[in-house]
Amino acid sequence: MTIAAESSAKFGAHRGRTQMGYLILLLPLLVYLGLFYAYPVAAMMFRSIHEPRWTADNFVQIFDTGVYLHVLWLTVRIGLIVTFASLLLGYPVAYVLARVDRAKSNLLIILVLVPFWTSILVRTYAWMVLLGRQGIINQLLLSLGIIDEPVRLLNTTFAVYVAMIHVLLPFMILPLYGVMRGIDENL
Repeated sequence: MTIAAESSAKFGAHRGRTQMGYLILLLPLLVYLGLFYAYPVAAMMFRSIHEPRWTADNFVQIFDTGVYLHVLWLTVRIGLIVTFASLLLGYPVAYVLARVDRAKSNLLIILVLVPFWTSILVRTYAWMVLLGRQGIINQLLLSLGIIDEPVRLLNTTFAVYVAMIHVLLPFMILPLYGVMRGIDENL
């Protein structure tokens, strides 16, 4: 009994030192976050309610002005649609990745990861070229006789949806794949 108690006491003391070591290692990061994130956000919040006098008028104005509410609603709507579309497109891809053999799965994962190897600026510019008035999509629609004159595709919410889904789709596929890979196929 005494050996177990002594061992437990030593382990507890060692565990306390280990946890303190982790906290000491975290200290520079916490100071950095405090200085460059928490302080600026707190200062901005303080200034937003303390302009010559204490008031919440700045926050009330957000909900009184229709422009702010419209922008907030548009942001939420785009976020929900992009998330749902990414889920609809990403789920089948993740399912196939999880169910094929390892060699095919590795090849397909590389194809999913290819967009990460290209700068987001390059991908955005590519979508601008594709969706522009003289872009490939308009030229294809014109040559097929589907439209008579170029359609405005660029600078629309449709273009935002397409580009955001393209950028965020791998972020939907990879976590779904990770979860599906761990599920027993016999279930």
